[in-house]
Amino acid sequence: MVAFLGLLIAAGTWLWYLRLIPGERVPDRPVVHQALMGASLLFGAVGLVAGGGEAIIGVAAMILSAYFFFLIANALLPPGEITVSVGDRLPDFAALDDDGAPVESQSWRGRRVLLKFYRGSW
Repeated sequence: MVAFLGLLIAAGTWLWYLRLIPGERVPDRPVVHQALMGASLLFGAVGLVAGGGEAIIGVAAMILSAYFFFLIANALLPPGEITVSVGDRLPDFAALDDDGAPVESQSWRGRRVLLKFYRGSW
C-alpha cells in the first residue's frame, strides 16, 4: 500500500510538472515538486523492503522519482537568481549583423526589440 502511494505521488507530480511546461509556468526552483518526489522515493524504498508485489510498485515509484531528480540536476539553469526578465532595459552593446556591418543597441532606443541568441557554428 505504501509503495502504491509512492507511485501515485510520483505520477501525479510528473503530470503536474509537465502541465506547467506549455504555459511556461515551471518554477525556477521546483522545491515542492522535489519534496513530493523525495516522499515518493522514500515510500518506494519502503515498498521495496516490504517485498512481494509491493517491491515491483516500489521500484517503479523509485525510478520515476530518480528520473525527475536526474533531469532537474542536469537542467541548464545556473544557480542563483534570474536577473533578466521581459520588459527590462536593454544594455548598451555593439555587435556585427549577419552581413558583418556593425550594429549598436543604442539605435533601438524607444522601440520594441526581440533578441534571439543562437548557439553553434555554421
